[in-house]
Parts: sequence; structure tokens; C-alpha cells
Amino acid sequence: MEVFYLLILSIFGQFCDKIGMLRVHALGLSYHDKALLLTMPPGRGNSTMALSMLQEENVMLISDDAPLFDTFGYILPLPLHIGFLDKNSIEFVPDEYIYSIDRMEFGPKYFVDYDYWKDRLEKRPLKDVVLFIAHRVLNGSPSIEKASKRKAFASLLRDAVIGIGLYQGLEFILNSSVWEILSKIPTIFKRLILALKLIRISKTYRFTLSRNIEENTRLFKEFIQKLP
Repeated sequence: MEVFYLLILSIFGQFCDKIGMLRVHALGLSYHDKALLLTMPPGRGNSTMALSMLQEENVMLISDDAPLFDTFGYILPLPLHIGFLDKNSIEFVPDEYIYSIDRMEFGPKYFVDYDYWKDRLEKRPLKDVVLFIAHRVLNGSPSIEKASKRKAFASLLRDAVIGIGLYQGLEFILNSSVWEILSKIPTIFKRLILALKLIRISKTYRFTLSRNIEENTRLFKEFIQKLP
């Protein structure tokens, strides 16, 4: 099942490149007509953040993993499923909405079908974008501060242009010959142009995550409520 799912993602990724649509490896939420994108390194709690934020009034889910950015400057929803390593974290979700995948190298992961969130799924394209560049510290409290466009673009190089965390991003580079990589230069260039456009229209912030997930979520909720 996992192999089939990754194959579908691979084909969809090629389709996005063909029509000029950028996939961003980020948690995508909406709040009062704003698209909130959090670029977080793999395994840094984006699903947990999504789970907590969806309990908040007026917060909608764009995508847990890969919101889309089109050539017209809109963020588009991409509903997949939300995955968790710890089944206890979703014990309140009825079993009929939960299924598990025994991943080939990483063990089981539990997924909540999007039917469970059907009333909290964003369906509109959104043009007012706020981009949060998240990183984690071992000690200290979480904080959110303005980030330069240059630093935000560096993050998008990783999370959208190269596509680390998106299937056939880093995986393609590691498993391809030099000539195969060179053949992808036009595609990389198109992604680069879209990433620059996304940075240009976005408000950009640096989100320092602490080890305390509850503190991170509380700060994020308070911050988005004050956004103009």
C-alpha cells in the first residue's frame, strides 16, 4: 500500500511540475482568509501542530504536508491524510476514521482520514500568505519574529525547489546520475521562479520551536489572532 501511495505522489508531483504548480513541504492552515504555511523539518511535529490547531475556531486545514502554489499567486488546498506515530495522540478519533500503514523501513504509522475533518477543510484558493520558517532549539522558549525574505527563500530552496521531504525531491538527487540531474534543470528553474514569487507576496516570520509542543501551539494561536 505504501509503495502505491508513493507512486501516486510521484506521478502527481510530475504533473505539478508540468503545469507550473509548486508543492511546498509545509503544514498549511487557513485563518480568516489567510493562508498560514509552516515549513518544518521532517519529524518536527507538524501533524501534532495541525491536530491542536484544528481544535481552534476559524482554523481550517489546507494540507498537512504539501500545500500548492500556482502561477496566479494562490495557495491551493491539497487534502491527503494526517499521520501520527503514536496512536494514543488520536485516541479521541473514532476507529472508523483511522487506518495504519506498516512502512517498509520505519514501522507503523497511524493516519486519520480526511473525512473526519470534512467540516474543517479549506476549499478556497487563498492569496494572503503568511510564511513561517520553523526551526527547533533544545533549550529556551518558543518565539516568533520577522524574518528576512532572503532567509525565507533559503528555506523554500529546501522545502519546495529541491523538495526535501516531498517524494522524489532529495530521493531523486541521491538515486540519479549526473545526466539525469542535469535533465531536471528546466524543472528546477521553474520551481525557483515560483518560489521567488511566493516569497515576494508573503509576510515572512521565523518561528523558533521549543521542546514543549503545548507552548509552541499556544504561541502560534496567540500570534495568528493578532495578524492584521
